[in-house]
Amino acid sequence: MTEQNKNLELWNKVEEVPVEFTKEIKGGRLKGKTDISPLWRIWQLTEHYGPCGTGWYYKLIDWKVVQSNIPGKETEASVQAHIELFVGDSDKPITGVGGSKILAQEAAGMHHNDEALKMAVTDAIGVACKCLGFASAIYEGRFDGSKYTPRAEGKKEEYISEEKAAEIALKFNAIGISQSLLEAKSGFPMSKWVQADVDSAIKLYKTEKKKVDAANKG
Repeated sequence: MTEQNKNLELWNKVEEVPVEFTKEIKGGRLKGKTDISPLWRIWQLTEHYGPCGTGWYYKLIDWKVVQSNIPGKETEASVQAHIELFVGDSDKPITGVGGSKILAQEAAGMHHNDEALKMAVTDAIGVACKCLGFASAIYEGRFDGSKYTPRAEGKKEEYISEEKAAEIALKFNAIGISQSLLEAKSGFPMSKWVQADVDSAIKLYKTEKKKVDAANKG
């Protein structure tokens, strides 16, 4: 086994999620995307590194509530969590930042989510696991809901330019969504975004912009 293949040994083992641990998201801005059971990540961490607490563990480094103050719209809020994931014998942590709405405007009115911090921590663990290759086939778009397609060899997407990242961040800032929250939602810093991330951001922007426009008209 070459050194390169050895480095990808874990990645190749955890890139595909068993179908029974996936579920299509039926509504909202992520409609059509794939939801991955958090239990699968815990199972895989335990299988490859040992029981939680000895083979792997995480530390909650910080958390905060971020408000979205949009003129003409009731204030929404999200919880952002920062964790460090430790695996195996390494004393070097893998950083993960996740988020979840704690106060959101819904059709029936404002909804308070009392499990938002737990969900943000779970999201942050998932972000850290991406660095190990967990579910990479799904994030690459190689899963259609029932089966996986092989990776196209030799194809490498380029990261978006700094100018494009700044343009996107400015548009979202105008509707009350910060760059840090946008990056937490995607799981990657904007400097590492590819076109697929931009496409997802555009869909999110259109959805949130409609909410802002509707609130302003009201």
